[in-house]
Amino acid sequence: VRGVSYMSDKKKIDADPALGRLVWYDVFPVDVELFGDRHDHAAAIFPMAQHRIRIIQSLQDRPFVVLVNYQIPGDPPLTGLAYFAIPGDFHPDCAHSVDLQKAKRLFERFVDLPLEDPLDRIV
Repeated sequence: VRGVSYMSDKKKIDADPALGRLVWYDVFPVDVELFGDRHDHAAAIFPMAQHRIRIIQSLQDRPFVVLVNYQIPGDPPLTGLAYFAIPGDFHPDCAHSVDLQKAKRLFERFVDLPLEDPLDRIV
């Protein structure tokens, strides 16, 4: 990935370990007549998305599921849903490695972004 000073030195650095694992990806065409050119909150629209979330959450380590909703323009426009499984032990008392602690802080900053002005907390 690009390092902090990439714009001046063009150096890339190794990425930290992944926080979660991509376990499923769905693509749905957008019903333009019903929704316009996009599906916001697609997990609430598609029963299959809720079903997949329940299946992932029922795994042995009971992962937390992060669902990322992608809007893909085109004719027809598409909605992509990426299902990421975050380990069930991803908790401050269980995550002792420095790398996992850094990933946890980044994840918490992402989750806690205020909706009214999300750029205020991005450094």
